[in-house]
Amino acid sequence: MTDVGGIRVTGGSYPASIWSRFMTAALADLPAVGFAQPNPKLLPKATYLRLKGEKVSKSTKHGSSTRTGRRTTATTRP
Repeated sequence: MTDVGGIRVTGGSYPASIWSRFMTAALADLPAVGFAQPNPKLLPKATYLRLKGEKVSKSTKHGSSTRTGRRTTATTRP
């Protein structure tokens, strides 16, 4: 959607605002509940995107790389 209220509508604009208002009202009378710490053994290995043909260096092992417009591939971090 374009030019709705003077903005281009994306998921983070009007839809997010509407959802936030709805859930705030729906949960207003309920207590806040914390989350239990997840078991790290059950979490999948982290991955990051790197450029196809990019050599893995110290900086790319930690998730930082430069973008040159080339195709990216997902790589599992060691």
